[in-house]
Amino acid sequence: MKTKTQHTPGPWINCNNHVDDSNGVPLVRSCRDFERLNPADFRLIAAAPELLAALRGALNVMENASFDFQPHESIRLAGIEDARAAIAKAEGE
Repeated sequence: MKTKTQHTPGPWINCNNHVDDSNGVPLVRSCRDFERLNPADFRLIAAAPELLAALRGALNVMENASFDFQPHESIRLAGIEDARAAIAKAEGE
C-alpha cells in the first residue's frame, strides 16, 4: 500500500514546546491555539511522521502474516482494521 505523503515529511523536532520540521521550519508553535498543550502533547505531535510510518510497516506485516494457531487470526484481523482506520484518519480519509 503505497500512498503519496501529503503531510510535511519527518523527522519533526520538538524544541521547547514547538515543533519544527527537519530544516527548522516551524510547524506548530506554542501560540494561543496551542497554549494548553503540555510538553507530552508536543512530543507526540513531533513523533507523528515516525508513528505513521511504523504503523504502515506493522500493517504490512499483519496483512502478510499467517498463524498456525487459529485464535490469533481474529486478533490479527482486528489489528488490521484498527491500523487501517488510524492510517485513514491520519491521511484525512
